[in-house]
Amino acid sequence: MGSSRNDDAPLAKVVDLHRWREERDRRSRAAAEEPELISTRAPDRIAWPFRVLALVAGLGFAVCGGFLGSLPVLFRAGEGPMPWHTRLVLLLIVFPLGVGMALFGIDLIGRGFVGRDWTTALWGRVRAFLDRRARPLPLFCGLTLVLAALSWWRQGTSWQILLYWLVGFFHIGLHELGHLSAVRGVRYTPRRLIMGPLSVEWEGGRRTAGATQDWRWLFGGNVWFSSRRRTRGRDLAVCVAGPLANLFAVAAVLAVDRGLGEAGYFGVYVRANVTCAAVVLLVNLLPLPRSSEGYATDGRQILDLLRGRRIA
Repeated sequence: MGSSRNDDAPLAKVVDLHRWREERDRRSRAAAEEPELISTRAPDRIAWPFRVLALVAGLGFAVCGGFLGSLPVLFRAGEGPMPWHTRLVLLLIVFPLGVGMALFGIDLIGRGFVGRDWTTALWGRVRAFLDRRARPLPLFCGLTLVLAALSWWRQGTSWQILLYWLVGFFHIGLHELGHLSAVRGVRYTPRRLIMGPLSVEWEGGRRTAGATQDWRWLFGGNVWFSSRRRTRGRDLAVCVAGPLANLFAVAAVLAVDRGLGEAGYFGVYVRANVTCAAVVLLVNLLPLPRSSEGYATDGRQILDLLRGRRIA
């Protein structure tokens, strides 16, 4: 993956890497000159509109996550007990997703009440533990093989779970490729692309591809670029291009489905595309408060640009 590491980069969705590094170095120099002042400075407060949004969105994520996390206990197949293979899929994929969504919702609710990023120390310890043990590519390959084996061994609807899993990652990658296409279209220079477990890096005129090292990008992605001739209009085009790529893909699938009429199994693929695209768009377009690490969704960056502010 080249000489630079994934942890030496911001987490905002689309980032001018050159400008971000300049700002990082400036803050490092300030911290070295005034260590006591920097360490005791109060965290940035979250504005009230974003606190209300964090409360509402956090409640939604917590409820949805709690429901998903409880499916292995609540779900019953017909009148009999749940088949073991279905329970295995729920425990391996749905339960962790539900727990993650619920924790994210609780984090947002806390930010809404407190008015700042209140879980920095806790998440720092959790991230340090996962950084030592979790890698996106082995997790993705392992879970995909489990789902593929269940789909082959147990006929019926098991293959639909595998389809949703793969289509979900397709939309994550498509979203980031939309950002990358816009970066090239406005003549910015791409530096790094992350699409779930895979990543690409441009350095010294060379392009290298490999596995993503940071577990936080298993269900996400990012694009970093650099340019000395930036405008808000070009930045806005880069931010909007990701969601538009998902919408165009869904429109194309719906058009094909309309032309086929009774499409049979293709109808399942259509529903998977609509569902996964809706989840990707919802998570990315909510203008949630920035985290202490500087992470911002597409929606937040679009809103900042429309309000006349620059993104990272």
